[in-house]
Amino acid sequence: MELPIDNEELKELMDVLNESNHPDAMKRQFRNDLHRKLRITKFLMEEGLPYKKILREVYDIIAYDSNT
Repeated sequence: MELPIDNEELKELMDVLNESNHPDAMKRQFRNDLHRKLRITKFLMEEGLPYKKILREVYDIIAYDSNT
């Protein structure tokens, strides 16, 4: 994943999202969903798997290019 953060920063971001206790239920659900996507993506990347293909075909998650 082409982000200007390292794995430690990604893990910290994931921890913050996972521990979110926002009063708005919709916001909590959004953060939970985002945490799930990041967790799956991080795992696939660490395993050296073709994460974009697996995300698309197995999880129906599209990896967007940040340049578009």
